[in-house]
Amino acid sequence: GGGGGGGGGGGSCATVRLPSGSDSRAAVFVVEPFPMPPEAFSRPVPLQDVSSAVVYGLQREVVGVAIGEQDEARRGALREWLATLSALLPAEPNRQQMGRLEAMCAHERAISPERWEELLGEIEAPLLPTGGPAGGIAWAACRGASADARGYPCGLWLLFHTLLAQARTDAQGVAALRAIRSYVRFFFGCQGCARHFLAMSNLEADPLDGVRTASGARLWLWRAHNRLNARLNASAASEVLRLGLPKQQWPTPAACPQCRPRYTAGGRRWELGAVAEYLHGTFCRPEPGRPCSSPGTVESAAGSGAVIGIAPYLTAPNLTATDAYYLTAGAVLAACLLACYHCWERASAPAPHAQQRRRQQTNRLLPPSPRSCGRGILWHDSDGSSD
Repeated sequence: GGGGGGGGGGGSCATVRLPSGSDSRAAVFVVEPFPMPPEAFSRPVPLQDVSSAVVYGLQREVVGVAIGEQDEARRGALREWLATLSALLPAEPNRQQMGRLEAMCAHERAISPERWEELLGEIEAPLLPTGGPAGGIAWAACRGASADARGYPCGLWLLFHTLLAQARTDAQGVAALRAIRSYVRFFFGCQGCARHFLAMSNLEADPLDGVRTASGARLWLWRAHNRLNARLNASAASEVLRLGLPKQQWPTPAACPQCRPRYTAGGRRWELGAVAEYLHGTFCRPEPGRPCSSPGTVESAAGSGAVIGIAPYLTAPNLTATDAYYLTAGAVLAACLLACYHCWERASAPAPHAQQRRRQQTNRLLPPSPRSCGRGILWHDSDGSSD
């Protein structure tokens, strides 16, 4: 699922429920506010979420993957991930802890889940001394309206963006991006999500292996994040709405006016230099003696002013990000109109008929009163970017 970028727009959203059954007019339109936590607007993003994503991944994701003696690819992916954390994770005490874990794993040929728990237990607690919450995992910017919403996927995106923002050389940035891909491939618990991410990494028009600079790595991950947001809205609209998580392309115009200042026939156009500056300010955490590197020069392969291509993730060919947004919004609007029609019909129906239908719907969520039909859906960026 989608996670989040920092500093997105807040607000409310709504769910639209269309009960199954023969009575297709019995739509239920429920408006439920899901205010963003105030930490979601912090720049840089809270270290608490970044640290929680690391701890969650090591304690609950990696622990479930057995690495055999002949499993060089998975063992190599773990070593690359730990090396990336020990080099780029914010705060020196945190990097030192990850360095210790990396050194311990270097001598292990096979790592069972039980052995992995032993290795984690040999690291002096807390696993991440700086910025980590008590107990190791607690979400701030990634708090959701329910246990199903946001949390780890959001935190993992924040961690990925933060690691790339901390890269001080092109070699570090490119290596970190490839380590992220390997982590998702071998250790991310959502296999369907991993397949989609790997498919994005192999897009002919924007291959991950074509990235050559740290700035290019940051922008590649930003494009991938927005592609995911567009795909979720288009292919999982009912679930996105159920959880109150409609996705926007980010940064939103409110969060970064200079990122999309120009209109063309295809909609707003991205200014990638401004996007690079935004990512730099949102995810890089300077430390004494360790300043953030400059955002860098935008790679020509990305194309200044380019629109994020998402056609490979949708059924309609040659669909732009703007098209996908309006298609999703149109589908939601149609559901709203259906709900409002049902409200009008109920309001104008004879009283006995209305009472009979209410008795038939005892076990259903009641539809809203006629005066609530005009509220509509208030879209927002539920994960600060995009979750």
